[in-house]
Amino acid sequence: MNALLFVAFIVSQTDLSYYKMEDIGNFRVIVSSYGLIGHGFNRSFVDPDTHEPIPSGEFPKNSGIEHVYRAGIWVGAKSPSGTHVSTAVVNNAYPIPGASAGFEFAPPFRNEAGYVDTAWVKSSLLYSPYYSPDAVSEKDIYATFFDHDHFRQDTVPYHVPLGIRVDERIYAWSYSYIQDNMFIIWTIHNDGTVGALDSVYISLYIELATGSREFWGSDFSTTPYFQHKRLYSVTFEDGDTLFDKYQAFYEKNDGYDYIAAPYMAGVRFLGFVKDSVMYPGDSLPDSLHVSYVWWRWSENRGDDPDSIRYMIMQRDTCYQNVDDDYVMNNGYPDPIPMMTVGPIPRLRPGDSIQVAFALIFGGSKKEFIQNAEWAIKAFRSGYILPAPPPSPRLVAVPEKNRVLLYFTNDPEFARDPAPPHLRDFEYYRIYRGLSPDVNDTSWILLAQYDKLPDDTIQDVDHSGGYNVWFPDPPRADTVDTVFIINTEHGVDTIHPRYVFVDDGVKNGFTYYYAITSADVGNPDAGLPSLESSKLLNLVKVVPGTPPNRSFEDTVGVYPNPYRGSSIWQREGYKDEAVRFYNLPENAEILIYNQSGKLIRKIEHSSDMTGEEVWDLKTDYGFPVAPGTYLYVVRDVKTGKIQKGKLIILR
Repeated sequence: MNALLFVAFIVSQTDLSYYKMEDIGNFRVIVSSYGLIGHGFNRSFVDPDTHEPIPSGEFPKNSGIEHVYRAGIWVGAKSPSGTHVSTAVVNNAYPIPGASAGFEFAPPFRNEAGYVDTAWVKSSLLYSPYYSPDAVSEKDIYATFFDHDHFRQDTVPYHVPLGIRVDERIYAWSYSYIQDNMFIIWTIHNDGTVGALDSVYISLYIELATGSREFWGSDFSTTPYFQHKRLYSVTFEDGDTLFDKYQAFYEKNDGYDYIAAPYMAGVRFLGFVKDSVMYPGDSLPDSLHVSYVWWRWSENRGDDPDSIRYMIMQRDTCYQNVDDDYVMNNGYPDPIPMMTVGPIPRLRPGDSIQVAFALIFGGSKKEFIQNAEWAIKAFRSGYILPAPPPSPRLVAVPEKNRVLLYFTNDPEFARDPAPPHLRDFEYYRIYRGLSPDVNDTSWILLAQYDKLPDDTIQDVDHSGGYNVWFPDPPRADTVDTVFIINTEHGVDTIHPRYVFVDDGVKNGFTYYYAITSADVGNPDAGLPSLESSKLLNLVKVVPGTPPNRSFEDTVGVYPNPYRGSSIWQREGYKDEAVRFYNLPENAEILIYNQSGKLIRKIEHSSDMTGEEVWDLKTDYGFPVAPGTYLYVVRDVKTGKIQKGKLIILR
């Protein structure tokens, strides 16, 4: 077949120009261009397309479980103007960069309307719209911000600048062994506007609070959400050493929120780089130390003097877990943790120093330790990591009672970024699930396609692989379809090599698909076969009738009659709905009540499906009453119409 299919993907846009979302791994964390990480569970952060809350710091991805309230850098030093601390975040309720007390960094460019977006993204993925050959991870986020000049007001309340500039880099990968880690790298430059800086301390302030939006609702501030966080640094919950061994701490829910109970989020200090010399956190010079402290949320606000902040940064490690015993004996402190490295003896004008932390998520102690160990390995390697082949590019085409999955063969030619850079592709796996959460138990393996030993690419030995095609080889010789995809970055063209047909689906149901790639493994590094993440090409599909291009097939609606619920609701769908089918590519659906009054108008436009949902509400959002309704469907292209009736029973 020779076909040219146009697929329109709507990419979410927001007016939150300070922010980028780090979401390539198994988490979603929002990052600003002025040093703030997380948005403080602010309900005004809403996706304009889905109207769903934009997460502050979510793990697992798409789970609705939040962990990161706010985080950011603190830099304290002795300067010619005195002892001062510049902070990107404090406990204050509402941050305005370069204006609010305690939010003392700002991006460099602004106009009359406010700051220009100065955070940018790079990616090592060849097919990413952000691809750059100098990208480090699968999604790098870069930002630069200053503690001097560039402010909205002449001064920030209580702020005395140190004359520093911070280059922030955020790294993340989708690889299975490191997909739960987000790397935070800060390079602090002395711009020289104040002079030499002595006894420099650098801290990661981070308020962690784990809880599920499904359990608590969308407005955490009206609930006892924050009373249920527990903070561990001295030991794990079972008593094993934590901070002294891993230079890490973590927070988790006390179990009251049973949905979020298994999950945790924490921080590990990785190390610093000075004068091109790397110092991992577990082998620092004797003159430096890493400390961990926490304080009550009510104790330190934006108007605290720099002398208090600097004193906090100088404190020795606080060997006290905020566990159930502590809360029972002392009340609930709502703790704010911070990790600090220092003192760096001197930072002269023109000098710089780089520090690195990892934000680590996990679902158990074992996972947290594994992720923490991989974080320090990544730092030591300069972030050059063993990688699975990239996932293939995927386009899903819904049809009646089936879905066609078109995918490319790029992974078969990809070289591992880690030496010796072999083309080590081994197999594809095709998955289907009923939830966007890829950890959900509904996800099943549909097929696996293995690289055969007689393949022409022989960088590695494939004789020990699976060497199977099950259930059948994907059709490769008939795929000459080209997909033109419209994105926010422009027009993209995909030339698939294979097509897989899934016949085991029902019309009107929502399915999710992903196709992964895997390599042969790396025994020398102690790595089994590495499989790419399902999250890289996750697609949502609703099977149904294809577009009724001739408009000869009869338009219909199901279920009809509607008897107070549909099969989708019985399967767990929350909203009432019926579906029109056999629609033309562009159609206008007009729905009238028994009195002949127009109650709803629906615009349909798709070259992929001939189905459209009606949520049984009027144009004003009110549920419709039981009765008989007339629908009129007009083909926008030809002007032809079809009519029908729908009966609603309650």
